[in-house]
Amino acid sequence: VASTQTLDMTTDANRKPLTCTATVPGTEIHLTKTVRPVLREPPTLECDDDKKVASGAKHVKLTCILAADPDCDVIMWSWTSHRGTKKHNLTSGEKYDRKYTSSHKVMEDGRIEISMVLPHVYTDMFNSYTLHAENEIGAANYTIKLLRGPSTTSPSKDSGASSSLPT
Repeated sequence: VASTQTLDMTTDANRKPLTCTATVPGTEIHLTKTVRPVLREPPTLECDDDKKVASGAKHVKLTCILAADPDCDVIMWSWTSHRGTKKHNLTSGEKYDRKYTSSHKVMEDGRIEISMVLPHVYTDMFNSYTLHAENEIGAANYTIKLLRGPSTTSPSKDSGASSSLPT
């Protein structure tokens, strides 16, 4: 006896595996199959807003959430040098010039969190950073600007910072 059941898939759970188990009544036969639905969707990106940080800020992280099916063949950050003379590319999982690191983490729902971490922000790093993701269906780009802003932390006693009033 064959039976069918229609599944109502939501995009929030689109990459979770489905498991089906079949049993034959009166026997000990159990068949199990697990599959992940392929929805054939182009990449979409949800990213941080532009960030304002002070020069010298530490561990600044630019983050995007990527959804795509099938998986992307290309996931890459890019930016143009401070003087606009050279284009730089950073693939997820790589480091560039000891100033930039990119990583990714697969989330429980199958989407991917992609980050670029700047361990220390130098003055030449205030720029626009674009994440490009591409699969066989399409491509998506998102640009985050790293802007010079006031320090978000006050100096501590052992930071070596001091202030003085004019006399």
